[in-house]
Amino acid sequence: MQIVRIVLAVSFVGVIFSMTRCGEVQHHEQIMNLVELHWDQTSEDYSKYRPGYPDDYFLLLQKLDIGLKNQDILDLGTGTGALALPFARQGAHVTGVDISKGQIDATKALASQRKLKIRFIVTKAEDTNLFNGSFDVITASMCWGYLDQKKMPEEAARLFRKNGLLLIISLNWERDGDTIAKRTGELLNKGNLYKLTAPMN
Repeated sequence: MQIVRIVLAVSFVGVIFSMTRCGEVQHHEQIMNLVELHWDQTSEDYSKYRPGYPDDYFLLLQKLDIGLKNQDILDLGTGTGALALPFARQGAHVTGVDISKGQIDATKALASQRKLKIRFIVTKAEDTNLFNGSFDVITASMCWGYLDQKKMPEEAARLFRKNGLLLIISLNWERDGDTIAKRTGELLNKGNLYKLTAPMN
């Protein structure tokens, strides 16, 4: 298994690939029901308003052999398809998994509108029940920190083909250079009831 590590800054967002956690998640098992409920409630807004990755980003990934035509890709925590939809548009065979039925339903609608063929499954990323050695690439966009840090690497290793690639990425605001992003971050900190991630300081 090969892990892709890159840092790319675009406009006022930063695109970060790393093996570090997206945020420190404490009491993992106790909060998972709250997390699932949260994603269901945000699905419609995410599909309409959440920014995706820039087009240049996918060109970069292709140079790194990710998102190629006929490649089998598993997108963990697929959400509203920030990675799944563009990869499918490029001709990859994409499977998107998410614990939230609301997120999957929202992404199915987007895929249908764009006439893209993607297999969606409502399931835990750590226990997909998919066949061994099924994927060339496994991706995790803005979700790795929510996953079980012991079980998930084991499940990924089981699902990989030889020389599989693991891409862990987060789309983050560079708040210092943008007034709107800075104020939004302050509001998020103020209303962060569940404290799922480290404070945005």
